[in-house]
Amino acid sequence: MERGLGNPTDLVKLVKLVKPIRPIKSSCRSTLFALVLVALTAVLAGCLGTKYAWSSAPIATSEVRIVPQEVYRRKDRLFVRVTLTNLSSSTLTVDRDAMTLQLDTGRILGRSVGMTSLHKPYSVPPGAAHSIYVDFKDDDIHEGRGSANVIWSGAVFDGGREVQIPPTPLRARD
Repeated sequence: MERGLGNPTDLVKLVKLVKPIRPIKSSCRSTLFALVLVALTAVLAGCLGTKYAWSSAPIATSEVRIVPQEVYRRKDRLFVRVTLTNLSSSTLTVDRDAMTLQLDTGRILGRSVGMTSLHKPYSVPPGAAHSIYVDFKDDDIHEGRGSANVIWSGAVFDGGREVQIPPTPLRARD
């Protein structure tokens, strides 16, 4: 004869055998959350790669001042974050897609294209400053690469006139 759980007496016995699940105490919940957070951080750090700092010096012309905020390499990408200040009396337009990176081999790389990157030019009014974030991706960007230059040609305009900005030298820190 096949035995099922259809008998009410069997169901009562089964319910008595099963102990209720205790809620997790607040201190245990905090510890569990901290462990999950540490594990997630470790996974993300492994996926993103180590961040290697680079350095750069400010540059200035009569029309703009460019001050580095942060420059670093992560895996095969070089991230450049600068503040561009408009020293002219006109509104300047900055097209980040026109910025390029010249490697120490002489090779020129265009700006990396990402899913979340905005590719609209910035307008910078006279006397104002704007953060400029760009990154460059290539297999030739690696731990052996020691220097590069951000090339601004074709990236900053005063109306229809191109603003002449010297290259921004970048150096890997030891």
